[in-house]
Amino acid sequence: MRIAVIGAGFSGLAVSWNLLNLKNQVVVFDLFLEGASAIAAGLLHPYVGEEGRRSLFATEAMQKTEELLHIATRSLREEVFREGIVRVAQNEKQRKTYKNHCVVFRDIIDLGNDHFLIKSGKTVFCKRYLQGMRLAIAERGGQFITEKIADLEQLKIFDQIVVAAGASIRDFPELEQLKLRFVKGQVLTCEIPIDLQIERSLVGKGYLATSHNIGICHVGATYERHDLTETVDLLNTQNLLFTKASSFYRDIWQLKPIDCSSAIRVMRQGHYLPVATKVSNKVWIITAMGSRGLLYHAYFGEKLAQAIEGRSTLSFQELMYYLK
Repeated sequence: MRIAVIGAGFSGLAVSWNLLNLKNQVVVFDLFLEGASAIAAGLLHPYVGEEGRRSLFATEAMQKTEELLHIATRSLREEVFREGIVRVAQNEKQRKTYKNHCVVFRDIIDLGNDHFLIKSGKTVFCKRYLQGMRLAIAERGGQFITEKIADLEQLKIFDQIVVAAGASIRDFPELEQLKLRFVKGQVLTCEIPIDLQIERSLVGKGYLATSHNIGICHVGATYERHDLTETVDLLNTQNLLFTKASSFYRDIWQLKPIDCSSAIRVMRQGHYLPVATKVSNKVWIITAMGSRGLLYHAYFGEKLAQAIEGRSTLSFQELMYYLK
């Protein structure tokens, strides 16, 4: 089949890679927008969310994302991730949850002083990762076209169409029936003073993520529901995010903000699982990853590719139950 994929973020590249592996011809339409994937801090781990519970399908999802990380690394020939994330418990409930995880899942080490090392966690250098996956897809025969698609009728020559457009999904009236919500996130890029050492990314009330650039880190993120423009406000964002982060990293005010990035996240109403399904005769959608984009994109990308090929498994049918 000849398949068009709209969007070159995490989800679009994941489904494209898996469609190529199933011997399809794939054309990826890049929307000229970096989007939430490119500005993401890159925190990959199974315990996303305030309560610290292990996410649904976390084991399988982590495995699939790790496979793509290694594929991107081989193609780019550069490091695209770093091992280990430290979670700082903010209250007694979180403390008990993570102590329990140490026993049940055994991928967490209690470091003391409310610090827990998530051994399975990784800090992904997102722009490098996206670049590496683009190279891998091109090497496998995928084609990239730098064109914005505003109407799905433009793609009627394709056998199947996958919309992985993130916030740009709002441009397609055919998809207005989807129950989605949109949240703006701003992330700070900061310079680390020479006398401070930040060895691993930290997650608490907000996060502080390391970078592949020595002396640089990222602090995030805001959750804004009323302003859905992609404008940035460095000073107000610094005050908001540094105040939150000071609860788990007391030296946060010593960091020097040097940039502020903004993007719109897409989330599904009523559940944190994304939307990955067929919406019409030959149109499929994968979106609404929310804050779990790195965790879920590879797993759902593979499942959606299998469904397009008619190879969906029982596990995919179970997924669709959650996505109704």
